Amino acid sequence: MRNVVQFNLLALLVCAFALPAAAGPAAEIQEVHVASKGDQETIDVHLTSSVKPAVIVAKNPDRLVLQFPNTATPTRQQVALVEQNGVKAVRVGLNKADPPVTRVVVDLNRAHPYAVAMDGNTVHLTVMPPDGSQDSIEAVDSDQETLLASNGSGPLLSVSGPSMMTAAQIVRKNLRTKFTVKYVAEGVAYLNAGRGAGLTPGMTLLVRRMVNTPAGRQSEIVAQLKITSVAQNSAVAEIHDCAQPLHTGDLAYLSQDDVELAVATKTLSPSGSGMRANSLMSKPQDKAGGVLR
Repeated sequence: MRNVVQFNLLALLVCAFALPAAAGPAAEIQEVHVASKGDQETIDVHLTSSVKPAVIVAKNPDRLVLQFPNTATPTRQQVALVEQNGVKAVRVGLNKADPPVTRVVVDLNRAHPYAVAMDGNTVHLTVMPPDGSQDSIEAVDSDQETLLASNGSGPLLSVSGPSMMTAAQIVRKNLRTKFTVKYVAEGVAYLNAGRGAGLTPGMTLLVRRMVNTPAGRQSEIVAQLKITSVAQNSAVAEIHDCAQPLHTGDLAYLSQDDVELAVATKTLSPSGSGMRANSLMSKPQDKAGGVLR
């Protein structure tokens, strides 16, 4: 009996040592600050405690990902359009909720050399010119620009230079609204773009031309086009309210109603409660099972 009791105690001790140590309190990202320094772009991530991120170099499209384990963000995912020194945009958001894993994603125009340095609770990522040969650099100088907010009371994501844009503004800026008539048949027009450019059946486009008026040359609507069918790179539209014969090369512009609908569709979160260009829940999962890529 005594041997059995000793064995059970030993088993309990083995099980206790085999249990993983409980993770400490999660760190939080207080702010991500983006700034230009000559031909380099710096992304400074300020946390409540020191966290060493994993660096992921992703392709198709090119991007750098800082993945912070056991780290949360105090706000929803944010997106800042940068368009400086090869950095197109910076995104911040949760990749996994429990335990929390946060990603800072830097969207690039092509592959760039980079450097990562840690300074206390701050991680510095520097994106260098494509022809750079350095693998790593020192931490960013301490006389860097003053942060817009570092105590959680201001925006999580801030950019020096180009102002931060809302998700709807980003979508609107990149939305294609002008198309060209390839050729005209009886009652229909064929356009030089289709599904790949965002056209869908039912959309309305306005054909405009510059005409001479008593007030000078002005743009006037000469016809309306109603999309009836689309392929990947072309579309067919019925011609309505035609004031002048259409010709190959005429320009057709997406109607304002369809512009607003396209912006809302591309930025509306699944819950319908917010407008986010890169909604976490709308992103397909990557190979690691996360959502922010």
